[in-house]
This record gives sequence, structure tokens and C-alpha cells, in this order.
Amino acid sequence: MDKYFFVELTNQLYKLTGLFPEKEPIRGKMRGLADEILADLVTVLEGSPEEKWDSTERLEKNIGILEGMLEIAEDQRWTKEEKFADVREKYGSIKEEIKEFNKVKRKEEEKRKEEERERKRKEKERQEKRREKEIEEQKEKESEKESEKDKKKEAEKPVSGGARISSLNKRQKKILELLEKSVSLQVQDVIDELDEDVVKRTIRRDFNKLIELDFAERVGKANMTRYKLKE
Repeated sequence: MDKYFFVELTNQLYKLTGLFPEKEPIRGKMRGLADEILADLVTVLEGSPEEKWDSTERLEKNIGILEGMLEIAEDQRWTKEEKFADVREKYGSIKEEIKEFNKVKRKEEEKRKEEERERKRKEKERQEKRREKEIEEQKEKESEKESEKDKKKEAEKPVSGGARISSLNKRQKKILELLEKSVSLQVQDVIDELDEDVVKRTIRRDFNKLIELDFAERVGKANMTRYKLKE
């Protein structure tokens, strides 16, 4: 079927309706409907894909209406049945082709919509995963901050007696024992009590460690410097 076939069919319907009574309303309605069908058929042949889709939807509906009008007119016996049959058969064959075309288009459209839904679903999943990842990363950052705060707090806490003593070496523990037995000590006092040879600088460092851990305190200056247990 081509454009020439569609134009000739429209002319054939005009001639058929020309046999109807001149003032019969169905005559003008059928011709107007035939003109709309012709315009849509030409669009199917020459229009864009979007225009074709809209036209085929209308064609299936309008040809069905035209077939109903032909049946009504035929019952009026305004002309021979053969003339109605030929026109009805041609429009009927066009409608069947359009229906098959629309079936294919509907399947394609449904497939396209399904693909679009799937694309949106996957995109939504990707967005949700990104959000979950961002939330997880944020939680990790917050957890790290809390951990740093805890470490800082822990570092700021005063060291317990047991922990402080465990950080002392053997000589420093010995010095602590000497302090507990004496009111105060000078560096040389400690050197005299130890069973090892050490210089004054080493003992001063030991006293500084004891002071740092709040075990001892320094009193006096220069050669009069003495150390005692911190009260």
C-alpha cells in the first residue's frame, strides 16, 4: 500500500457517500473521518517516528468508527451492498496492518519503559550505595575523632601509682626506697648507697624522672639541692 492507494480509497468513499441522501448527517461525518484517516496514513508514510506512533494510535480507532458507520449506512440500502463491501474490505485490511504495527510498537515501547525503569533502579541503587559509603566514611571519621579525643583524655589522666612505679628502672626504684627511709637526700647520698658506679649527672636524671612522676620534689639550690618524697 502506498499514498496513491490511500488517496484512491478516500475518493472511493466520497463516491459511495455521494449516493447517500444529500441531507443525511452520516454522509458528512464519514467524509470528515475519511479525511482524518488519509492524513494519518500519509503521516505514517512520511512523518517522524513520534508522529507515526501518534498517527497509528488514531488510525486504529478511527477506522473502527468508520467501519461502524459503513455498517449503519449499508443497512439503509441506499446503494448496492457490493460497493460497501469493497470499501469496508480495504479499510479493514489497512486496520489489520495498523493493529500489527501497533502491537510491535507497544512491545517496543514497553521494552523501552522497562529498560528505563531498570536504569532508574540501578541508578537509585548506585546513589544509595554512594550515600551509604558517605555515611560510613563519616562515621569512621567521627569514630577516629572520638578515638583521638579518648587518647588525649587518657594521656591527660594522672598516671596511677602502679603504672608509675612500673615505669621506673631498678636504680630509680632503689632511690625511691632510700627517699622513703630518709627525710631528704642529696645526689652524693644516693651514690654512696648504690652498689654500682654512677656519675652525679645520672642520679640527677633519675631524680628528675621521680619528680616528673610526682614521687619526689626538689628543695634548695645549687650545692644545697636536696630531694624528698612528695607529700
